[in-house]
Amino acid sequence: MILEALKEVTEFALIVGLLYLALGAFARRRGGELSSAIERHPLFILFLLALAVTAIKVGRNVMAGESGSVDEAILRYVHEHVPRYLEGCFRAITFTGSSRFLFPLVIVADAALLATRKRFEALLLGVSAAASTLVIYSIKAAVGRARPSLWQTDGYWGWSFPSGHTLQTATAASVLVICFARIRPKTVRLIAPLAVVWVLLVALSRLVLGAHWPSDVLAATCLGVIIPFIVLLILQRWRSR
Repeated sequence: MILEALKEVTEFALIVGLLYLALGAFARRRGGELSSAIERHPLFILFLLALAVTAIKVGRNVMAGESGSVDEAILRYVHEHVPRYLEGCFRAITFTGSSRFLFPLVIVADAALLATRKRFEALLLGVSAAASTLVIYSIKAAVGRARPSLWQTDGYWGWSFPSGHTLQTATAASVLVICFARIRPKTVRLIAPLAVVWVLLVALSRLVLGAHWPSDVLAATCLGVIIPFIVLLILQRWRSR
């Protein structure tokens, strides 16, 4: 068991390291924003690559049917150890990850950015939100994973992988942190922890309510964080041209 875990960790670290070296070599040849980002924030680039590899590995395991027993064990543990009287609180939290909450939030935030002449940030927010929606429904259609049915739930519709609430929340939280970092850098130390807590609570709420498997929210979190940074690089390259 320990040897298998060590093998998994070593393989994971090796893949992330090789991807970082390959990305660095590519960036040095091409130059531009990607090369600058790697030079200034090497640890953060490694973090994003680790998220990408995690999302891919989780997705591969889900499609191969290898994550079922672990998913079920974790989900049952959450169900058994979270008091039932907190479900109302988690329903409110999960609402903040829904389109009914996030769509108006994006519209208001975009309007505020445009009103203050922050057009690039407004574009980044809008494109990231659209990209996250496209990613969610594309992967759901491709994987077609059934939702959990370990206990009686509200009868959530649609496929389970990945968690749309979690992915959209992670995207919104990440892009808002980026925008604050560009507009008011001093506020990031306050905004970033709040964004992390928001994403984690929404992810946990999906498990408490029995709407998703743990691997659904893990992959969704990873993808949701990555999407805004990919959009940022693309928009910066487009603007530089």
